Amino acid sequence: MFSRNTWRDTVKHSRILSLAFCFGVAFLLLAGSALAGTTTGLGTPTKYALQVGQAGAVYSITAGTYVDRLMNVARSQNFFIQLDLQSGFTFGASGLPLAGDVTLTVAGGGVIGSISIFSGGTAGSSAVRWQVPVTTAFSTAPTFRINPTTGWNIVDGSGYLSGTSTKYMEVTVTTYDVNTGTQFDGVSTVAADTARMIQAVDGVDSGIATLGAATINIVSPDLRKKFVVAGLVTATKDASSALKLQPKAGINGLTMAGYAFAAADQFTITFAGNLTGISSFVWAPGANVITKTVSSSDVTAGYVALVVPGNNGGLGASVAIAINVSGTTALDSRTLTAKVDTSIAANSANNNTELAAANLTAWTYNGTILIANYANTNTNSWRTRFYIWNPSGAQAPILVRVFTLPINGSASTLVGSAQLVYSYTVAAASGITIKLEDILTQLSVTMPYLGPDGNGNVYVEFAVGAASVTGWTQTFDLTAVNFMGMVQMHN
Repeated sequence: MFSRNTWRDTVKHSRILSLAFCFGVAFLLLAGSALAGTTTGLGTPTKYALQVGQAGAVYSITAGTYVDRLMNVARSQNFFIQLDLQSGFTFGASGLPLAGDVTLTVAGGGVIGSISIFSGGTAGSSAVRWQVPVTTAFSTAPTFRINPTTGWNIVDGSGYLSGTSTKYMEVTVTTYDVNTGTQFDGVSTVAADTARMIQAVDGVDSGIATLGAATINIVSPDLRKKFVVAGLVTATKDASSALKLQPKAGINGLTMAGYAFAAADQFTITFAGNLTGISSFVWAPGANVITKTVSSSDVTAGYVALVVPGNNGGLGASVAIAINVSGTTALDSRTLTAKVDTSIAANSANNNTELAAANLTAWTYNGTILIANYANTNTNSWRTRFYIWNPSGAQAPILVRVFTLPINGSASTLVGSAQLVYSYTVAAASGITIKLEDILTQLSVTMPYLGPDGNGNVYVEFAVGAASVTGWTQTFDLTAVNFMGMVQMHN
């Protein structure tokens, strides 16, 4: 049996349901809608250098970073707008949300009263809820803006914004009915929409500002395959390489001033490549000179690291890097690379590779090196000819060296009385034939020369003062019956 009160409540409930079915959409004006609202971060997120991130770091959000909430509902009752900080962020001890941080930007035909903070927004809290009184119902969907007009201070409890990749402090915005406490735009679909208010990015601007270059002189007897005159202990031959290492513009430190490198921060520049004949690398921004000497173990490893402190006076501009060479070691054509890493004293999680290995300098010959990997100096039985073609528009000098062709792993040695044995000239856009016996005569070699293997096997190097020169070699016996095929020289 129903009591009178039970029967009355049941009838009242039935009347409400009937009213809802009769008026349909009009009922939504009172109770809300299941259509989801849209939150968009229209303001530019406040940017910080990820290098300053650590647990407990306090970030400021300025008025230029705002979130717009488009409500897809025509609302006639009071409601709450709630903002939640994600990923363990909380509000700081000062710089807290204000009632005036929420404003109606698209009225949608409605009028609101004075907005107030209902709950949260205190030091240590991760959410704030504003109450919005509706005095005149909206005829179309309104838009509200959440904007920290005097700035908010946000605490990163876990150091979420530190690390080596772009990260964001995100917020969610949700709307609730004042009377029931339930969500009204997004109940069945999107619980809350997300926007980004802080962006942590790499604060270092690093790159090769100037790619260096140097030329190895291969056709002058006193500079043979060396950058400097033989006899000099050391000389700077490549100071044209410049490395740019500076804070990025528009990125903040924790004080909201532009991010600057701290004294405790370090930058490690790793130079890699063939280091033979290199005595040191020098970072020389004016008076703040840092030199890294290259040891024999560095040459074996193929790399050497130079450490630059964050407060070095050269940071903030392109700095020339001088590469010193010994002047006594033959240097081959090569490319050296530079790689830059940061080491952040405050938080090792922020260590970052600022510049992957990039070409720093390229050293090249001032011509072409050609190697005939086989020739025979047993002139009683064999003859060898070299054919060289010069495609350039100028004549080019040629210097020649002859080496024994060792067997069983024995060392190769120079043949003759001098390292630079003979000089030829090949005309522009022309070729030349060079006889091996003519070269041996210049070396004062008694022929036939049989060498350490008893067969007279050698290889011959040609240094030609022109680019893109090509060459071939051929060996045949004195009877002109047995010919070895034409073999192209290599470089």
